Amino acid sequence: MNFARLICVIGCAIQLFGVLNNYFKREVISEVEFKFPRDIEVPDITFCTDFINAVNFDLYYNNQRSKIPGSCSHVNNSADLRSCLIEKFTIKEFTKYISQQYTVNAFYADLIIWPINIFEDIKFWIDSHESFKNPFKSGLCGITPYIREPLMCYTVHCKNSSSTGKISPLTVKQQDLRMSPTLRSILRIKFNETIFDRWDRTWIFLTPPGTLPRGFESAYLILRRAAGKTINYYISYKRVHVELLPYPFKSNCVYYNETFNGRTRLELFENCLNHLSNQRLGTIFYSTFNSVEVNSTLASPLRESSRYLHQYHKIEKQCSKLIDNPECISEYFITLGLGYQVLNKTSDQSTQLTLLAPTEPDLIKKSKPAFIIFQVFLYAGSVLGVWLGFNIVSHTGQIILLSGNRDEVKSNPNGHQDQKILFTKKTVRNRPKKYFKTIKVSLLLIEIFLSFTEKAIS
Repeated sequence: MNFARLICVIGCAIQLFGVLNNYFKREVISEVEFKFPRDIEVPDITFCTDFINAVNFDLYYNNQRSKIPGSCSHVNNSADLRSCLIEKFTIKEFTKYISQQYTVNAFYADLIIWPINIFEDIKFWIDSHESFKNPFKSGLCGITPYIREPLMCYTVHCKNSSSTGKISPLTVKQQDLRMSPTLRSILRIKFNETIFDRWDRTWIFLTPPGTLPRGFESAYLILRRAAGKTINYYISYKRVHVELLPYPFKSNCVYYNETFNGRTRLELFENCLNHLSNQRLGTIFYSTFNSVEVNSTLASPLRESSRYLHQYHKIEKQCSKLIDNPECISEYFITLGLGYQVLNKTSDQSTQLTLLAPTEPDLIKKSKPAFIIFQVFLYAGSVLGVWLGFNIVSHTGQIILLSGNRDEVKSNPNGHQDQKILFTKKTVRNRPKKYFKTIKVSLLLIEIFLSFTEKAIS
């Protein structure tokens, strides 16, 4: 008999260890959902082009003649200057030359075309009528320039401002897009035809409101310009939303926004790259977003030096340690090109870009614990019941039920018959509540036990 009991205890211990081991692994499962949102937050749109396309050649020719390359110093006007530079220099060579002549802030202030001259207008359609007239002038939408060497970038962002002064992303309802001139079009951006006609290629990034396409793996679309043609480009996007669980779960994510004063994971990474690069090399980091007010030199002249390349790799490795953990909540917009329409070239018609609402449902991925405390309660109860004949709910509940019944019996001054009636009527009526309380207490006791066990193991 004692041997049989020993076998039962050992078997019970082994299975309980397996249950606890599964719980302490903190594994996660993924729940994937596809759905169309009721409201659509208008994404930020970032346009990037090569430095040579963003240069204001009138300013260059009239105000910066001393910095014109010698091979093009003979030109007589700004148009000839542009033609000469395109003929004599490749894009890489021109970027390198500019990098040797200007700091970031001087390059933008002295040579770059200002955003308001590139984007003429932005329009939204709601309930079959044009809405939000002159968003740039009213402040509903803005344009922020950035240097992302070797590209000049402009981010178009729109927001809502309430009467209380609170700023939130601009949203449109799915049902409001059904009657727009182009089915499900969110907005249309109109370009300055003269300027945009020179952009032979344009990188387009779509990002969640208030964010930039940081990092080296952002999804983008390249528009190829057909010179001399007025075109309406149609683009859309696919939204992916991911939610992970922080430590102690295996996904081990970090809420970077809360931990680093509102900075995203990739923003923290790029800020680190730029800071260390400026500190050690006196330049911005190549291919990262930088404010146009930064007083640092551009990185292109150093990229061909093995010594500086070694430093760049060293800086990147150091900054990567800051973002070893994934972000707990992140969103990704995959930019999609849907085609284009050649428009009649008239005086009031210019190249434009139309953003359409997603035609596919959003992909939402959420991580959940693979093994929760309630499962521990069930499995542990089953193991104890099979091996030892022990019932967690029954034994934990007896204390509560008996103590409750005892109080009821003591409070009744009548005889045995009244006590029996009191027990059968009142106790049976309250039994569901007592069982619910029993389960809660049992779960609480197990959770306390597991927390102490986990601390002891760690």
